[in-house]
Amino acid sequence: MQELCSDPDVCVYETGIDDTVSVFTSLDAGDDPSWEGAMRSNDRPSWLDARDSEMRNLDDFGVRQYVAADKVPVECDIYGTKLVCKHKRGKNSEHDRFKVRCVMLGNQLNAAEARKRKRALAGGEAGTYVELRVTAPTLRHSSFKCSSAVGVIKGMRRRCFDVAGAYLQGTQITRTVYVRAPPDCREYDERGVEFVWLLLRPLYGEPDAGRVWYNTFAHHMIEIEGWNRSDYDSCIFTKVFDGGAEMFLNLYVDDGCTWDSDAAIGDAFYDRLAKAFSITTSSGDFYLGMDIIQTDVRFITLTSETYIRGLCARELSKPISAYTREWSTPGNAKLMEHYEEAFMLHATPPAELGTKFRSIVGGMA
Repeated sequence: MQELCSDPDVCVYETGIDDTVSVFTSLDAGDDPSWEGAMRSNDRPSWLDARDSEMRNLDDFGVRQYVAADKVPVECDIYGTKLVCKHKRGKNSEHDRFKVRCVMLGNQLNAAEARKRKRALAGGEAGTYVELRVTAPTLRHSSFKCSSAVGVIKGMRRRCFDVAGAYLQGTQITRTVYVRAPPDCREYDERGVEFVWLLLRPLYGEPDAGRVWYNTFAHHMIEIEGWNRSDYDSCIFTKVFDGGAEMFLNLYVDDGCTWDSDAAIGDAFYDRLAKAFSITTSSGDFYLGMDIIQTDVRFITLTSETYIRGLCARELSKPISAYTREWSTPGNAKLMEHYEEAFMLHATPPAELGTKFRSIVGGMA
C-alpha cells in the first residue's frame, strides 16, 4: 500500500488561475487564518459550520468517492489536501461570510508529474506524463467596463449571478486522482483502514481545476446554448436571438454578469442556466472589486471606493478619517501627451517593475 502523504506542504497551492492582478479582499491577516488558527479563535463555531458546508458541497456535486487506502492501485499516488479559511468581504469591505475550501495540494501533483516527465525523457518514453501547469482565462476589467458602456447605450437590463463551488462543477477531466482528506475530516472503515477520496470532479487547488471549470462553462454556452465567444476576450459570450433580441455575458471565474434587451428571453436563459449549474443571482452592486451604482438602464457608475478604502485601511498608519487634507488623482494639462509619449517607447520595462506595480494597485491597474 502507498504511504499516505503526511507532510502539509506549505508551498502556495496551485489554482490554475492567473492572479497576477487580483481583487483586494483581505484587510488584515485575520481575514485568512490557518485552520488551526481558526479553531483557536472565538469564531470557531462559524468556521466549523463553514467546513461542514464545504463537505456537503463535495457530496452534492459528486466530487468524491470513498476508497479504502489499501485498495488504491499501486501505480497511483495519493496527494494531500488542506482546509483554507477566508473571511469573505463585499461592498464597503464589510464582512460577508465565513468561507472554508477543501484544497488539494496541487504542488504535489505537479511534482509527481515532473518526476514522470523526467523519467519519460530519460527513457525516451513519450506520452507517459501530463503537463498540468495550465491557466484559465479571466475577464479583463476593461472588458467589463466596455460591456457596461454598451449595455447602457443600448438600454439593456443588467443581472449578475454567482456559481456555487464552480470548480467542483467542472466535468471535463481525463485522469485518475486520489487524495487524502484533511486531518479533521478523515474517516476509517471497520478494519481501521483510512478512506481516501477518488476524485470524480476537480478539487480547488488542482493545477488545472480553473481550466476544467472554464472549459465546462464554455462548452455549455457554445455547444448547448449556441452562443458565440469573443475573439478579443474569451470570457465574453454573445448571442442574437430570433427576432433581434440580444444578450451578452461576462464571466470572471465564478461570477457572471449579463445584459439583455428582452426580459423574457433573459429570464428563460437564467432558468436554463440554473438547471445546468448551481447558481444564485446577486444584486450586482459589487463586481470585480468595483462598486456599481445603477438606478436606470441608461445610467451606470463604476467606482473603486471599496477597494481604495480597503487599501488605505491596510497600508495607512492611521484611519483615513484622521487625514484632513483632501486628496485627488494626479492631473496635468500635458498628462495625455506624456502618456502617449511613454506608450510609443520601444523599450520594455523590467518584469519585476510591473509585478511590483500590480502588487500595490491590484485591480486598479
